[in-house]
Amino acid sequence: MSEQIYEFKNVTDILVLDEKQFERFLADFKEWFHFQKQARAEAEKLRELGLNITLADVIRWKDDDMIGVGKITIDVQKARDY
Repeated sequence: MSEQIYEFKNVTDILVLDEKQFERFLADFKEWFHFQKQARAEAEKLRELGLNITLADVIRWKDDDMIGVGKITIDVQKARDY
């Protein structure tokens, strides 16, 4: 089985999933939700110290055919100097 990665920018983007995928996604989404709440609170604390961290407003979900999150991947990009 190949692990497909989906990107959801709009709520209706999840409509590409079938029923079984949707059930797996919901379990993973709960973990994404809690992670985002915590990460955004921490980012705000760092912003007050002068460190700007931007979290993406998109969900990238890998359908690994399992319920639950095995790992969370974070991409770090250096801001461009203009």
